[in-house]
Amino acid sequence: MALLDDIVKGNPVTAIGIGAAVIAVPVLFPSLRPQWAVAMKGAAKLFLEAEDGAEGDIIDSLARKAVDQLVDAIAHHEPERRHATAAAVIANYRHRAQARADRFGYGEKDRAARFDRHMAHLRHKVLRRHSRASDEEKARWVHVAEMISEG
Repeated sequence: MALLDDIVKGNPVTAIGIGAAVIAVPVLFPSLRPQWAVAMKGAAKLFLEAEDGAEGDIIDSLARKAVDQLVDAIAHHEPERRHATAAAVIANYRHRAQARADRFGYGEKDRAARFDRHMAHLRHKVLRRHSRASDEEKARWVHVAEMISEG
């Protein structure tokens, strides 16, 4: 476990050692190449699945926080203030989603897909909140959902 902690925390000596082992094993032991290839593919798949799971949790957390802020915004009785606060929350979420997509996206398509995933998650959370809202609040949540879709 300490080895994993060293890699995660960015110990360059450990990372270089593991990288050298990854390269050296198939060269030093040619008979192990097929098994080594299978092991490396499995490790890569595991890493990518873990990354997707972590990203899903982060997106969920960001969307949950935005919906909590939208709940506070919808509680305002003044329509202008309610609209302005909701617009600010959505703009902030959209900015964070775009920043995360730009930072972690591998290309233009991946960045767009990541951004769309963020926005779809927020829309989903807002629609769930709409389904549980009182009759008075339902129209407000519909308006919020429209604001998200407009962007």
